[in-house]
Amino acid sequence: MKSLPSNTAWVVGTVLLVLAAVLFHMGARATDAAQQRAAQARATQADTVRLKSTINPRLAIEPKVQTASLQTALVLSALKKAAAITRVSETQISISGMFQNASNQEDLEAAAKSAPGMPGLKVVSVRISGSWQTLPGLRVWLATLDNRPVRITSLDVSQGSFIMGFNIYGR
Repeated sequence: MKSLPSNTAWVVGTVLLVLAAVLFHMGARATDAAQQRAAQARATQADTVRLKSTINPRLAIEPKVQTASLQTALVLSALKKAAAITRVSETQISISGMFQNASNQEDLEAAAKSAPGMPGLKVVSVRISGSWQTLPGLRVWLATLDNRPVRITSLDVSQGSFIMGFNIYGR
């Protein structure tokens, strides 16, 4: 009869140990999930701050800020001129989801949307797919965007082809 209480203590001890391990793992998962959510929130906030700090001051410094539609026309024109020199060919251009080869002013004005979190600022989304012959030529073509109110949102480069998305900002 004496062995019964020691077995009972053993079983209760084992159950409590298993329960403690389960609670520890549940707490660790909850902590990991909370840390991931916090990291994503910080990344989103950092992107917004980076966007505001790189685009808004650049536009605010200029005495005559161009409209988003005019900026889009200027950027696309500069890319076409650079494409002829760098042997990059643009096979398809999509402006705010509308596929176009040559855009008119009304289409560009209709494509400009209000930039989120930046009052008075408009944004036009552009997506270009094309091909390239030399990597230095592609780099020079991309450098055309350096001094413009543009933020590249995606770039996929593979052997001889590319797909790029970017936003153009203006008033």
